[in-house]
Amino acid sequence: MDEKRHDVEAAEAARALETIAATRHEVAARVGSPPYYYTKVAAAGAILCLAQPLDSRTRFFVTLIALIPLGWAIRSYSRHTGTWTMATLREKGAWMAWLIIGVMLAALTSAMITQNLVVSVVGALVILLVVPVVGPRWDAAWVRSLTPEESAERSAERSAEGSAEDTVEETP
Repeated sequence: MDEKRHDVEAAEAARALETIAATRHEVAARVGSPPYYYTKVAAAGAILCLAQPLDSRTRFFVTLIALIPLGWAIRSYSRHTGTWTMATLREKGAWMAWLIIGVMLAALTSAMITQNLVVSVVGALVILLVVPVVGPRWDAAWVRSLTPEESAERSAERSAEGSAEDTVEETP
């Protein structure tokens, strides 16, 4: 009788693990950013940078204009995912998110402190170059981290392919 109970518990555990895996896959498929999300965020950051050397009244209105792509990005993200999610910044590959945050803060802070047109333009360009390139890579790494079993399977496949390629048959 203990063997039957053990089989039932093992089957229940397997079903529970399959349910957890299915949920992780569903969440991973849903949390990825929509197309052009990082481009919109970069545009908002660049506009904010470019607004800094302007007189205070113009800066105010340009800042309001910067809220348009930022609001658009937030709205498209929440529509795409059905929620507002945030990856933890301690995950594997989180250095990319920290890079984005650091670049945007450094560019905006430099532009605000100096109020210099050249510094503002350089900061805006850096934001426009870094965020749309690094953002989707961070997003992909975050989605992969939600499905670790697939990542482990891919790593095993790659190492198996690599070891097969490294094996050289010697002929006598």
